[in-house]
Amino acid sequence: MSSSSYKVNDVVWVRYGDYPWWPSVVFPLHMATAEHKQARPRDKRAIMVRFFDPDGSVAWPTPRDLRPWNCKKAEKYKKNKEVRSSVREAEAFIRDGKKVEDEYKEAAGPSASSSDEDDDDSEEDSDDGDQNDVNKEQDHKQTEEDG
Repeated sequence: MSSSSYKVNDVVWVRYGDYPWWPSVVFPLHMATAEHKQARPRDKRAIMVRFFDPDGSVAWPTPRDLRPWNCKKAEKYKKNKEVRSSVREAEAFIRDGKKVEDEYKEAAGPSASSSDEDDDDSEEDSDDGDQNDVNKEQDHKQTEEDG
């Protein structure tokens, strides 16, 4: 899936550091704390996500570290014991038609930046083109708030 295909409120799988593929939701920049905005990497393709975890951690993965929720390996990812409660939370988010703006007043948890590690589970090529729609939307909303 190309980077421009990810939109705010999309539930996705994210590979970050040494953690397994983890359920996350694409998060709007206008809801980020100052700390999270400061952690934004220089790579404009990075997309802000909030993990479905007890801490509500936030990261800025690049498209190569994201997969659609219903990707080919989703069932494999869901079997990992470490992510089972997060999978249930993500499934409820989808099932109930929830929106980030309704669920979270601001992104909570520690800041994180994009992972530079290679990924052996890559199954799709990412689009290395211009800045993606998510970041354009995130930047646009931020400009409106700052203006």
